[in-house]
Amino acid sequence: MSNPIHSTSAKSVLPMLAMRGLATGLCAGCVVGLLRLSHDRAAARVALWLEEWREVWWTVPIWFGVLVAL
Repeated sequence: MSNPIHSTSAKSVLPMLAMRGLATGLCAGCVVGLLRLSHDRAAARVALWLEEWREVWWTVPIWFGVLVAL
C-alpha cells in the first residue's frame, strides 16, 4: 500500500489520517466492548452453574473416585 503522505499535499492527507484513526479507534472499542460483554455473560452463567451445584456438592468425591477407577 502506498504512503498517502508522499503522493498528495499535507492539507488533504490530514483529514484522511484523522478518519482512519477514528475508524481504528471505533473498531477497537467495539471489539473490546464485545469481549467484555461476552466475559460478563460467561461469568454470570458460571456463577449460576456453581450455585446450582452447591446442592449436590457431595457427589463430587464419588465422581472423582469413579474417574480414578477408570
